[in-house]
Amino acid sequence: MEGVLYKIRESFNYVKPSEGAVASFILENPEKAVSVTVKQLAEASYASPSAVMRYCQTLGYNGFKDFKLKLSGDLTVINLHDLEPESYFSLPDRVGGGD
Repeated sequence: MEGVLYKIRESFNYVKPSEGAVASFILENPEKAVSVTVKQLAEASYASPSAVMRYCQTLGYNGFKDFKLKLSGDLTVINLHDLEPESYFSLPDRVGGGD
């Protein structure tokens, strides 16, 4: 299963510059990205709110709220397993082990 941060890193290959600015901000500030509004993220990344929404949809999410929920979940896993967000690319289908 691909993680949100992986999708963001891969998106630099095909997104518009305004969406790339949003992606850069999120990668540099993932914890902050889950606690801001669309407008705040747009202002912080020097993009428009519509660029933020478009970017979330480009990544395959229904909208900003859906995106933030998935990012928050991934960050929880990263923190629980003491992983480094910088080296995070994807999550296994099952974290942990055994049945």
